[in-house]
Amino acid sequence: ELAPLGLNEYQITKVINANQNIINHTREAFIDQARKDPEIGGSRFETTIKHAKVAYDKYASPALQEVLQGTGLSSHPEVIRMFANLGKAVSEDTGIPAQALTSGAGVDLKDESTQLNVLYGNN
Repeated sequence: ELAPLGLNEYQITKVINANQNIINHTREAFIDQARKDPEIGGSRFETTIKHAKVAYDKYASPALQEVLQGTGLSSHPEVIRMFANLGKAVSEDTGIPAQALTSGAGVDLKDESTQLNVLYGNN
């Protein structure tokens, strides 16, 4: 609350606008850093953002999203990297292909050795 500081409405509005400008400039700087990052940026940037969005939408609660977006931290390269890595991991975790379960007609999937074979192959 800025009113107890003796600021009038005009001054409060100026402080709020200045704060928002700082957040916007910080966000732009973060995005620029992320675009230049050797791991997540450059030609990988769009893919990075796609992976990050998957995890962000799935795992970031509305309260966390509000904090990240309100502070500009949603654009920080390390936050993008974290969500991108999580999104990539979730995308790669495809489980057992359906054809692996149905390809062995007459195979007893209740047998533990068969289950291990389906999961890990004959190795």
